[in-house]
Amino acid sequence: MINRYLAGALALLPLILVSPSHADTVSLPKIDPKALALLTDVEKSVEKTKSMSADFTLIRHSVTDNEDTCRVGVFRFLRPNYCYTEAWTNTRDAVSGKWKRDAMPPTYRVSDGKSQWLVDNDGSYIDVGAPKQGAGLAQEFNPNAPLFEAPDSETKQFADQQKKHRLIALTYAGMQRWDGQDYQVIDWSYKVDAGISHAAKNLAPGGIAICHTHLFIGADHLVHRFTYDWNTGMSGEGNVKHLRANVPMTASSFKFTLPKYAHAPGSEQVGLVGTAAPDFTATKPDGSNVKLSEFKGQVIVIDFWATWCGPCQAEMPHLQRVYDQVKDKDVVVLAVCVSDTKEAYAKWVSAKSGVYTFPTAFDQGWGTKQSIGALYKVKNIPTQFVIDKDGKIAAGFIGLDAEGSHPLAEALAKLGVDVSTPPDKKP
Repeated sequence: MINRYLAGALALLPLILVSPSHADTVSLPKIDPKALALLTDVEKSVEKTKSMSADFTLIRHSVTDNEDTCRVGVFRFLRPNYCYTEAWTNTRDAVSGKWKRDAMPPTYRVSDGKSQWLVDNDGSYIDVGAPKQGAGLAQEFNPNAPLFEAPDSETKQFADQQKKHRLIALTYAGMQRWDGQDYQVIDWSYKVDAGISHAAKNLAPGGIAICHTHLFIGADHLVHRFTYDWNTGMSGEGNVKHLRANVPMTASSFKFTLPKYAHAPGSEQVGLVGTAAPDFTATKPDGSNVKLSEFKGQVIVIDFWATWCGPCQAEMPHLQRVYDQVKDKDVVVLAVCVSDTKEAYAKWVSAKSGVYTFPTAFDQGWGTKQSIGALYKVKNIPTQFVIDKDGKIAAGFIGLDAEGSHPLAEALAKLGVDVSTPPDKKP
């Protein structure tokens, strides 16, 4: 199962912002010229960095998600589109309070310039292809996120916050010591309107979500540590140690062989198979409701996805091809956006209106126990369910269809739905 850490879990990097739904009027922000100059120096140093390697730790606490997680691993990057990350999950010991490494194997994200492998600790994997110019390779594990993706540079985020009236303060906090070294620290506070569940917003005073971020900048003008604290019940930190910039690397440094325990994600069926499909109500793009029970007596395909989820987006063309083949065969396809914001969903629908024609809907209950994702015990996305005419779940799959395998088409065929033209091997 491809987890959110490998699918583009941007929640761990609050420095990477998304566009708000509207501009808010706030008092003039406090901007320290020294902090702004240091932020600019960071961007210049990142632009000069051609390669990087380090150990990393990412910790996240969330009240609304009841989450207390720690990821520890190693990474290395080489411009323009090579990366290798290996990460282990740690859990906190209930007695000592210390983090302890799980017995599960590590997760991998590797790009050799042509293929990009995402391998979860249960062995499920997908190849989503190397991103254009390496975009996004550094986001999940590296505090210096703009290393491969200039549009997300710190100074551009700062300018966007000013333009949208979301910046609260950017101040210089002097020198602080961490891990035996002295760092210059920037304190950065801003309002966030997107990427937050309704449950989380309810915890923020006045429903206004605010993030306080602290950047620890080394003598190399690179970020070695960041901490963040949201007034929505979420906090965390990201640390890198043994950071080495511009170290010699070649394409051969990123050759990758799948672990022996790796297996195609489509071959793994999820729970609930054989049980009655829980009814739910979701919101269509026009604001009206759609209920699962409306399609009683028909075969139904449900696809759970999110706008931020890379594997979900990679799966969409395949879902469209299946939809084109079954839409006139009394089969319903419904792609339900979960673990996302309504604003992000609406923006995606508008952007993809001329690309995808299968019906979509939004899970309004995201972040609560009443969410559709919780109802179907969805822990990882993309996840698909096939429901038979009697309303029972006939099959369920996690992740993309594997190379040469089409479990969705096969599941439909078992229900008498003829998918005459198999989808391409790759979405």
